[in-house]
This record gives sequence, structure tokens and C-alpha cells, in this order.
Amino acid sequence: MPIDPKEYSAADAAFREQIGVELQRSTATLNRIATLLRAGLAEPQPLKEFREAVDRVREAGWIVQQSLDCQEQKEISGLLFAHRARAVSSLLKHLREDLETITEDVASPLDELLESIAGFLDSARDCGLRKENAGQTQV
Repeated sequence: MPIDPKEYSAADAAFREQIGVELQRSTATLNRIATLLRAGLAEPQPLKEFREAVDRVREAGWIVQQSLDCQEQKEISGLLFAHRARAVSSLLKHLREDLETITEDVASPLDELLESIAGFLDSARDCGLRKENAGQTQV
């Protein structure tokens, strides 16, 4: 018996609607939590776990948004790598600036680390471009 594509279309629409409702509900909850956190009475461990969970959700949301916004489908792992690489690079630059205000002795090792990471990211980007170009020539 053949599968009717309309069955999947209706299921996809229902699932999308369910996700939309859940996202709206979660957004309202997060807004209430933000108001409560401003009181400054949270316990450290649950707050840490909450922040880590929010970071994971933000990362997943960013990846899905990027995937939906792209005309051509890109691999999620490539989007995740690019996002994490930008985050690491940004974090290290901020760390260097913070440490520079404390002492000037750390600037040189951090500069070397930043240069190494920039080289690594360039190599990874070049590798990804070669992979994309190879896929296009095989078409």
C-alpha cells in the first residue's frame, strides 16, 4: 500500500504548531524566571544548571534558525562548528582584554593562542569550502 504524502504534511503542520505553542509557553516562563532572578535569591547550583540548559537551548535554536534561513541545506554539524568557533574566538578575545587590565604579562601568550586559533579556524573553513566545492563539481 503506497504512503500518502498528505498524511505527512498534516502531521508536519500539527507538529510545527505544537512546537510553536511550546516555544511561546517556554518564552513566557523564561520571562517570569528572569523577573524572579533579578531578586538575587537563587541558589548557586540550580542557577548554574539553568544557565547551562539555557545556553544549550540557545545554541540549538540558533542552529535550527540558521538551517531554516539557508536557501541550500547545510549540515547541522557545520553550522554548529561555525557557531562554536565564533564563540571560542570571542571568549578568548574578551579574556585577553580582561587579563590585560590585570597584568600586561599575559598578553603575549594569549596573543599566540589567538593567532593559533585563528589559523585553525581558517584551516577548518578552507576544508569546509573544499568539501562544498567538491560536492558541487560532482553534481
